[in-house]
Amino acid sequence: MKNDDKRKKKNTGASLAVWIIISLFLLIVFIVYAPKIKNNIKDAKESLETAETDLILPPEVLETDPEPQSVKIDLHAREADSKKEDDTRPETKEQTENTAAVSENKPEPEKNTVKTDSAKTEQKTSETKTEQKKTESAKNVSENKSTAKAASTIKTQLCFMTVSSNGKILRKQVSRQVSKDSPLRDAINALLAGPTASEAAEGCQSFISSGTKLKGISISNGVAILNFSEEFEFNQIGIEGIRCQIQQIVYTATAFPTVKSVQFLIEGEKRQFVSSESSCYIGSPLNRNSF
Repeated sequence: MKNDDKRKKKNTGASLAVWIIISLFLLIVFIVYAPKIKNNIKDAKESLETAETDLILPPEVLETDPEPQSVKIDLHAREADSKKEDDTRPETKEQTENTAAVSENKPEPEKNTVKTDSAKTEQKTSETKTEQKKTESAKNVSENKSTAKAASTIKTQLCFMTVSSNGKILRKQVSRQVSKDSPLRDAINALLAGPTASEAAEGCQSFISSGTKLKGISISNGVAILNFSEEFEFNQIGIEGIRCQIQQIVYTATAFPTVKSVQFLIEGEKRQFVSSESSCYIGSPLNRNSF
Protein backbone atom coordinates (compact mmCIF):
# COMPACT_ATOMS: atom_id res chain seq x y z
CA MET A 1 0.00 0.00 0.00
CA LYS A 2 2.77 2.34 0.89
CA ASN A 3 4.45 1.65 -2.41
CA ASP A 4 1.22 2.37 -4.23
CA ASP A 5 0.89 5.67 -2.42
CA LYS A 6 4.45 6.57 -3.29
CA ARG A 7 3.83 5.73 -6.93
CA LYS A 8 0.67 7.81 -6.97
CA LYS A 9 2.54 10.74 -5.45
CA LYS A 10 5.32 10.38 -8.01
CA ASN A 11 2.79 10.19 -10.83
CA THR A 12 0.95 13.20 -9.48
CA GLY A 13 4.21 15.18 -9.17
CA ALA A 14 5.24 14.22 -12.66
CA SER A 15 1.87 15.20 -14.06
CA LEU A 16 2.00 18.49 -12.23
CA ALA A 17 5.47 19.17 -13.60
CA VAL A 18 4.31 18.33 -17.12
CA TRP A 19 1.33 20.66 -16.81
CA ILE A 20 3.55 23.39 -15.47
CA ILE A 21 5.92 22.96 -18.41
CA ILE A 22 3.02 22.95 -20.88
CA SER A 23 1.55 26.06 -19.23
CA LEU A 24 4.89 27.83 -19.38
CA PHE A 25 5.25 26.83 -23.03
CA LEU A 26 1.77 28.11 -23.87
CA LEU A 27 2.42 31.30 -21.96
CA ILE A 28 5.65 31.86 -23.87
CA VAL A 29 3.89 31.15 -27.18
CA PHE A 30 1.06 33.50 -26.26
CA ILE A 31 3.48 36.24 -25.31
CA VAL A 32 5.41 35.79 -28.54
CA TYR A 33 2.35 35.67 -30.79
CA ALA A 34 0.15 38.03 -28.79
CA PRO A 35 0.54 41.00 -31.23
CA LYS A 36 -0.32 38.80 -34.22
CA ILE A 37 -3.30 37.34 -32.42
CA LYS A 38 -4.45 40.81 -31.44
CA ASN A 39 -4.18 42.05 -35.02
CA ASN A 40 -6.01 38.98 -36.34
CA ILE A 41 -8.81 39.52 -33.83
CA LYS A 42 -9.02 43.18 -34.81
CA ASP A 43 -9.15 42.31 -38.53
CA ALA A 44 -11.79 39.68 -37.90
CA LYS A 45 -13.83 42.17 -35.92
CA GLU A 46 -13.62 44.77 -38.69
CA SER A 47 -14.58 42.14 -41.28
CA LEU A 48 -17.60 41.18 -39.20
CA GLU A 49 -18.62 44.82 -38.81
CA THR A 50 -18.28 45.34 -42.56
CA ALA A 51 -20.33 42.27 -43.27
CA GLU A 52 -22.98 43.39 -40.83
CA THR A 53 -23.05 46.82 -42.44
CA ASP A 54 -23.50 45.29 -45.89
CA LEU A 55 -26.33 43.10 -44.62
CA ILE A 56 -28.18 45.94 -42.93
CA LEU A 57 -31.31 46.72 -44.90
CA PRO A 58 -32.73 50.23 -45.37
CA PRO A 59 -35.08 51.37 -42.61
CA GLU A 60 -37.94 51.58 -45.11
CA VAL A 61 -37.64 47.85 -45.91
CA LEU A 62 -37.52 46.87 -42.25
CA GLU A 63 -40.46 49.03 -41.30
CA THR A 64 -42.57 48.13 -44.34
CA ASP A 65 -42.48 44.36 -44.31
CA PRO A 66 -40.18 41.97 -42.51
CA GLU A 67 -41.04 39.11 -44.83
CA PRO A 68 -38.36 37.74 -47.13
CA GLN A 69 -40.60 38.32 -50.13
CA SER A 70 -40.69 42.08 -49.41
CA VAL A 71 -36.96 42.04 -49.04
CA LYS A 72 -36.66 40.43 -52.46
CA ILE A 73 -38.89 43.05 -54.00
CA ASP A 74 -36.84 45.81 -52.44
CA LEU A 75 -33.68 44.15 -53.66
CA HIS A 76 -35.08 44.07 -57.18
CA ALA A 77 -36.00 47.70 -56.81
CA ARG A 78 -32.51 48.44 -55.66
CA GLU A 79 -31.19 46.55 -58.69
CA ALA A 80 -33.52 48.55 -60.93
CA ASP A 81 -32.37 51.76 -59.27
CA SER A 82 -28.81 50.62 -59.73
CA LYS A 83 -29.48 49.98 -63.42
CA LYS A 84 -31.08 53.39 -63.73
CA GLU A 85 -28.06 54.91 -62.09
CA ASP A 86 -25.84 52.98 -64.49
CA ASP A 87 -27.97 54.15 -67.40
CA THR A 88 -27.81 57.75 -66.27
CA ARG A 89 -24.11 57.70 -65.55
CA PRO A 90 -23.06 57.83 -69.23
CA GLU A 91 -25.44 60.73 -69.75
CA THR A 92 -23.98 62.49 -66.78
CA LYS A 93 -20.53 61.77 -68.10
CA GLU A 94 -21.54 63.06 -71.53
CA GLN A 95 -23.08 66.15 -69.96
CA THR A 96 -19.91 66.70 -67.97
CA GLU A 97 -17.80 66.29 -71.10
CA ASN A 98 -20.10 68.65 -73.02
CA THR A 99 -19.95 71.17 -70.19
CA ALA A 100 -16.16 70.90 -70.13
CA ALA A 101 -16.05 71.28 -73.91
CA VAL A 102 -18.31 74.33 -73.75
CA SER A 103 -16.18 75.75 -70.95
CA GLU A 104 -13.08 75.17 -73.05
CA ASN A 105 -14.72 76.76 -76.08
CA LYS A 106 -15.79 79.84 -74.17
CA PRO A 107 -13.53 82.73 -75.21
CA GLU A 108 -13.28 84.14 -71.72
CA PRO A 109 -9.72 85.42 -72.18
CA GLU A 110 -10.83 87.10 -75.40
CA LYS A 111 -13.69 88.71 -73.51
CA ASN A 112 -11.26 89.88 -70.92
CA THR A 113 -8.98 91.13 -73.70
CA VAL A 114 -11.90 92.85 -75.38
CA LYS A 115 -12.94 94.37 -72.08
CA THR A 116 -9.37 95.47 -71.41
CA ASP A 117 -9.04 96.95 -74.90
CA SER A 118 -12.42 98.61 -74.49
CA ALA A 119 -11.38 100.04 -71.13
CA LYS A 120 -8.11 101.29 -72.63
CA THR A 121 -10.00 102.81 -75.57
CA GLU A 122 -12.45 104.48 -73.20
CA GLN A 123 -9.56 105.76 -71.09
CA LYS A 124 -7.77 107.11 -74.17
CA THR A 125 -11.03 108.69 -75.36
CA SER A 126 -11.53 110.23 -71.93
CA GLU A 127 -7.94 111.51 -71.90
CA THR A 128 -8.36 112.88 -75.42
CA LYS A 129 -11.57 114.62 -74.41
CA THR A 130 -9.85 116.01 -71.33
CA GLU A 131 -6.95 117.29 -73.45
CA GLN A 132 -9.42 118.77 -75.93
CA LYS A 133 -11.27 120.47 -73.10
CA LYS A 134 -7.99 121.83 -71.73
CA THR A 135 -6.98 123.02 -75.20
CA GLU A 136 -10.38 124.59 -75.77
CA SER A 137 -10.26 126.15 -72.32
CA ALA A 138 -6.77 127.55 -72.96
CA LYS A 139 -7.91 128.72 -76.37
CA ASN A 140 -10.96 130.38 -74.85
CA VAL A 141 -8.79 132.02 -72.20
CA SER A 142 -6.39 133.21 -74.89
CA GLU A 143 -9.27 134.46 -77.00
CA ASN A 144 -10.81 136.16 -74.00
CA LYS A 145 -7.48 137.79 -73.19
CA SER A 146 -7.09 138.83 -76.80
CA THR A 147 -10.63 140.15 -76.85
CA ALA A 148 -10.10 141.97 -73.56
CA LYS A 149 -6.80 143.33 -74.83
CA ALA A 150 -8.41 144.38 -78.11
CA ALA A 151 -11.23 146.03 -76.18
CA SER A 152 -8.78 147.91 -73.93
CA THR A 153 -6.36 148.96 -76.70
CA ILE A 154 -6.49 150.96 -79.91
CA LYS A 155 -4.30 150.96 -82.99
CA THR A 156 -2.12 153.96 -83.76
CA GLN A 157 0.87 154.91 -85.92
CA LEU A 158 4.41 155.45 -84.65
CA CYS A 159 6.83 157.45 -86.77
CA PHE A 160 10.36 156.14 -87.21
CA MET A 161 12.98 157.06 -89.78
CA THR A 162 14.72 155.00 -92.46
CA VAL A 163 17.73 155.70 -94.64
CA SER A 164 17.29 155.07 -98.36
CA SER A 165 19.89 153.55 -100.67
CA ASN A 166 21.01 157.03 -101.76
CA GLY A 167 21.46 158.15 -98.12
CA LYS A 168 18.27 160.18 -97.85
CA ILE A 169 16.46 160.07 -94.47
CA LEU A 170 12.75 159.27 -94.84
CA ARG A 171 9.85 158.84 -92.43
CA LYS A 172 8.55 155.28 -91.90
CA GLN A 173 5.34 154.73 -89.95
CA VAL A 174 4.41 151.46 -88.24
CA SER A 175 1.22 150.28 -86.53
CA ARG A 176 1.14 149.63 -82.78
CA GLN A 177 -1.50 148.76 -80.18
CA VAL A 178 -1.60 151.21 -77.26
CA SER A 179 -3.70 151.52 -74.13
CA LYS A 180 -7.13 152.98 -74.62
CA ASP A 181 -6.92 154.81 -71.28
CA SER A 182 -3.77 156.84 -72.12
CA PRO A 183 -3.07 156.32 -75.82
CA LEU A 184 -0.93 159.42 -76.49
CA ARG A 185 1.33 158.82 -73.46
CA ASP A 186 1.77 155.15 -74.38
CA ALA A 187 2.47 156.03 -78.03
CA ILE A 188 5.18 158.58 -77.13
CA ASN A 189 6.79 156.21 -74.61
CA ALA A 190 6.77 153.43 -77.23
CA LEU A 191 8.41 155.83 -79.66
CA LEU A 192 11.11 156.69 -77.11
CA ALA A 193 11.75 152.95 -76.56
CA GLY A 194 12.63 152.55 -80.24
CA PRO A 195 11.63 150.04 -82.90
CA THR A 196 11.11 146.34 -82.24
CA ALA A 197 13.45 143.73 -83.71
CA SER A 198 11.08 143.03 -86.60
CA GLU A 199 10.66 146.76 -87.27
CA ALA A 200 14.42 147.28 -87.16
CA ALA A 201 14.80 144.43 -89.64
CA GLU A 202 12.59 146.42 -92.00
CA GLY A 203 14.93 149.39 -91.73
CA CYS A 204 13.21 151.43 -88.99
CA GLN A 205 15.47 153.69 -86.90
CA SER A 206 14.90 156.25 -84.15
CA PHE A 207 16.85 159.51 -84.11
CA ILE A 208 15.52 160.62 -80.70
CA SER A 209 18.31 161.38 -78.20
CA SER A 210 19.21 158.37 -76.08
CA GLY A 211 17.86 158.55 -72.51
CA THR A 212 15.08 161.04 -73.33
CA LYS A 213 12.05 160.66 -71.03
CA LEU A 214 8.50 162.00 -71.20
CA LYS A 215 7.94 163.92 -67.96
CA GLY A 216 4.49 165.33 -68.59
CA ILE A 217 1.64 165.47 -71.12
CA SER A 218 -1.59 167.39 -71.60
CA ILE A 219 -3.94 168.28 -74.46
CA SER A 220 -5.64 171.64 -74.83
CA ASN A 221 -7.64 172.80 -77.86
CA GLY A 222 -6.02 170.20 -80.11
CA VAL A 223 -2.52 171.06 -78.90
CA ALA A 224 -0.53 168.32 -77.18
CA ILE A 225 1.86 169.86 -74.65
CA LEU A 226 4.76 167.43 -74.17
CA ASN A 227 7.39 167.96 -71.48
CA PHE A 228 10.69 166.10 -72.08
CA SER A 229 13.82 165.61 -69.98
CA GLU A 230 17.02 167.53 -70.69
CA GLU A 231 18.42 164.65 -72.79
CA PHE A 232 16.07 165.82 -75.54
CA GLU A 233 18.28 168.80 -76.41
CA PHE A 234 21.47 166.73 -76.93
CA ASN A 235 21.50 164.63 -80.08
CA GLN A 236 24.46 162.43 -81.00
CA ILE A 237 23.92 162.93 -84.74
CA GLY A 238 23.72 166.71 -84.55
CA ILE A 239 21.23 169.17 -85.98
CA GLU A 240 19.93 166.68 -88.56
CA GLY A 241 19.20 164.25 -85.75
CA ILE A 242 17.31 166.96 -83.80
CA ARG A 243 15.11 167.70 -86.84
CA CYS A 244 14.36 164.01 -87.25
CA GLN A 245 13.43 163.54 -83.59
CA ILE A 246 11.05 166.52 -83.71
CA GLN A 247 9.37 165.04 -86.83
CA GLN A 248 9.03 161.65 -85.19
CA ILE A 249 7.24 163.12 -82.15
CA VAL A 250 4.97 165.47 -84.15
CA TYR A 251 3.87 162.76 -86.62
CA THR A 252 3.29 160.24 -83.82
CA ALA A 253 1.24 162.69 -81.70
CA THR A 254 -0.86 164.02 -84.60
CA ALA A 255 -1.78 160.46 -85.60
CA PHE A 256 -4.57 160.87 -83.02
CA PRO A 257 -7.59 162.81 -84.30
CA THR A 258 -7.74 164.94 -81.12
CA VAL A 259 -4.18 166.27 -81.65
CA LYS A 260 -3.49 168.84 -84.35
CA SER A 261 -0.10 170.14 -83.18
CA VAL A 262 2.60 169.73 -80.53
CA GLN A 263 4.11 172.22 -78.10
CA PHE A 264 7.54 171.11 -76.85
CA LEU A 265 8.79 171.77 -73.30
CA ILE A 266 12.21 170.81 -71.93
CA GLU A 267 12.34 170.25 -68.18
CA GLY A 268 9.03 172.17 -67.97
CA GLU A 269 10.36 175.23 -69.82
CA LYS A 270 9.11 176.64 -73.10
CA ARG A 271 12.08 177.40 -75.33
CA GLN A 272 12.50 179.01 -78.70
CA PHE A 273 15.05 176.46 -79.88
CA VAL A 274 15.93 172.97 -78.81
CA SER A 275 19.36 174.16 -77.75
CA SER A 276 21.51 177.24 -78.04
CA GLU A 277 23.58 175.51 -80.70
CA SER A 278 20.71 174.40 -82.92
CA SER A 279 18.40 176.37 -85.14
CA CYS A 280 15.44 174.01 -84.69
CA TYR A 281 12.54 176.24 -83.61
CA ILE A 282 10.14 174.92 -80.93
CA GLY A 283 8.81 178.23 -79.55
CA SER A 284 5.26 177.57 -80.85
CA PRO A 285 3.17 174.46 -81.59
CA LEU A 286 4.40 172.47 -84.58
CA ASN A 287 2.28 170.37 -86.94
CA ARG A 288 2.95 168.14 -89.96
CA ASN A 289 3.08 171.14 -92.27
CA SER A 290 6.03 172.53 -90.29
CA PHE A 291 8.44 170.17 -92.10
